[in-house]
Parts: sequence; C-alpha cells; structure tokens
Amino acid sequence: MPLNALYGYYVFDHLEEAPRIFHITLFLGSVGLVLTTAFSLHHVFHDQMTLEQTLHREGHAVTPMNVQLAMAISTLPIFTAGVAYTSLWVPALGFVLELLIAIFSCIAIGSLVQYFLQALGEPPAPRRLMRKVPKRRWWCGSLCGGVNDLLPALGHFWSKEPHRLQLHDLRFAFRVVAFFIWSYVILSTWQAGVSMIPTQVERIPGGWCVYPKPIGSTMQVILIAFAVSSTFVGTAGLSIIAHGVAHALGEVDGDLSKEKYNVLKKAGVGQIYLQLPLLKVFMCLIPISYSSPKIMVPKLTTSTLLPSGGWQTSGDYVPCPIYDHDVVLHLMYCTVVITLMAYTSYHNMKLYIPSRDRDVAKKLREELESRLAATENDEDMQGTDTSAGNRP
Repeated sequence: MPLNALYGYYVFDHLEEAPRIFHITLFLGSVGLVLTTAFSLHHVFHDQMTLEQTLHREGHAVTPMNVQLAMAISTLPIFTAGVAYTSLWVPALGFVLELLIAIFSCIAIGSLVQYFLQALGEPPAPRRLMRKVPKRRWWCGSLCGGVNDLLPALGHFWSKEPHRLQLHDLRFAFRVVAFFIWSYVILSTWQAGVSMIPTQVERIPGGWCVYPKPIGSTMQVILIAFAVSSTFVGTAGLSIIAHGVAHALGEVDGDLSKEKYNVLKKAGVGQIYLQLPLLKVFMCLIPISYSSPKIMVPKLTTSTLLPSGGWQTSGDYVPCPIYDHDVVLHLMYCTVVITLMAYTSYHNMKLYIPSRDRDVAKKLREELESRLAATENDEDMQGTDTSAGNRP
C-alpha cells in the first residue's frame, strides 16, 4: 500500500494500536534524535566562540569558505535526523521527507568534497602539493595498488600504469561525486512523483492492499540498478579525493608528533551519506509486515454525470493493513537514518574543529612546500655539479 493512502492518519493519535516494532523504532529514533541534537549543538556553540576570536584577530569580513563548509557538515545531521523522525509520526509524507533526506545528504557530501579540496589552498599550491603524492594505480582496487575498491574497472581507463595524481584526476573525481549527487536527488524526486499518481486500491489474497504501479517491473529493476551504481560511482570519487588530499598534506607519512587534518577519518564518516541509496535497496529485501491494525481506504466504483452538471459517485471502503511491507520498510529506514546521524554527529564533533583545522592545514601546506622547494634546490645543484663535471 502506498504511503499517500495514509493521508489523515497520524501515528500519535493511534499509539495504542501500533505494533511493537513501531514502539521500538520510536524509542531508537527518539534516542538518536536527542544524541544528534546534543552532539551537533555542543559542537557548533563550543567552537563558535573560539572561531569568532580567531576570525576577528585575522581580520576577516566574512567567514572563510572552508569554515562555512565545516559548519554545514556539522549541522546537517540535525536536519536529516529531524526530517526522518517526523516521518515516523506521519508516514503519509514518507516519500516527500525521504526526498529531503536525499537533498540534505547530497549537500553534506558535496560540502565534504569541497572541504577537502579547499585544504589544498589556492593555486598554484594544489599543483605543487600533488608532487608529494606517490605513483600508484589510483583508480584501481586495493589489490592492484589503488584505492577504488567499489569501482576498480575505472583503473583500466585511468590508471593503466602507476602515476601521480594530477589536477585533472581530482576534477574528474569531483565530477564523479557530482554524478552521485544528481542521481540521488533525481531518483528520490522520481519516487516521490510516482507515489503521487492516483490509482485505485486493489485487495489481493491474504488481506493485503496494493495500488497498481504506473511503472513496470523492468523500469523498477533499472532504477534499482541505477541507485546501486550511483553509490559505487560516488564512493569511488570520494576515495580518490580523500586519499589524494591525505597524501598531499603528508598525513600518511606516519609522523605521529604533528597534528593532522584527519582527511581519511572524515571521509570514512562522510561515506555514510553515500550508502543511503544502497541501504534502502537492501532493506527492501526484509520480509516484515503486520496484518493489523487496518484502515478503511475508499475505492471509487462508478461516477455519473448528472443533468444539473454535477457528479455523482459511488464506491465502497476497503479494509487495508496499515503496517504492511511498504510502511514498515519506511519506518525502519528512517530509524536507521536517525541512528546513523547520531553516529555521524558524534564523530563530526571530534573531527571538525574549524578554529584548529584552518591552522593545521596551513601549517601542513607550508611544511610540504618548504620541503618541496628544498628538494627542487637540491636537484638543481646536482644538475649544476654534473654539468660542471662534464666540462672539458
């Protein structure tokens, strides 16, 4: 039964008839929402005072872009969890609210990628820092010496031989992540739009109710495959950018004495947003539903035009289970999203400290640029000595 058949049905008015699984999801969702709000607000307000002092001391008229991106990444879990929690109480709005979850997730992952690339500094710093990156078959899987485990086939086109990451690799990886963002939003919009198409309810054997779907089974399989592939593609792009920036900033050198930008840890937490479409696909395979309670759904049988110009309709009411597979799947999905947002907000609180990260990134860039400059000077001197030794 589509969720929009439950318009006018609010769970908080019928708590006594809700099945046990709803009470479990409600408890987990409430705890997750409280934790997400506490972690995110504590993080934002605790660091905001220090950040304001730093920006005032440095003379910024507006907040720098990398700081704005970090604040967006830190606060988006509250909105995502809040939307998911609302959907627990008003299941009729499920597809619309899932579209909002998709939009917030895409904003978060887009901000994360921009945040990593901002750490490389302004040109020509990114080009110079890329010289620090070792030669590897980056677009291959880890078994071939790369970092792209979910889509290693790209290594056949982009990493046939070991190479250093170039700026065009980072740009292509960014476009790959953008492909995931647009795909996720378009699929969620399509799902919400299709759910709004009015069709007549049908009662099938076993007492369940279904609505004829306006798209065929073949199209549904294509959309599922597209959702799974978009997750793989987006994860591939994020892996390339995260490992490239981590190597460029020297975070994989094994020096434990210096502060780090924590690129790989932040990317690991951010991948949660990339896995949400895949999570929804896998959760569809869980066979869980409840035959009671039921709701009376109107079904139109005849419609007659009256001589006066009006309409006369007749029909009957079909008793349909409320918590069928579609509704329970939606409740479980939103509960998992809230739980993941609590996990994300906790690690964001530990990893994103804008007042510190800006200084760390700047210090790492300066250290690496000085080392690169020293290396280039040594190479120039060796070349001069060799030339002098070859003179007659």
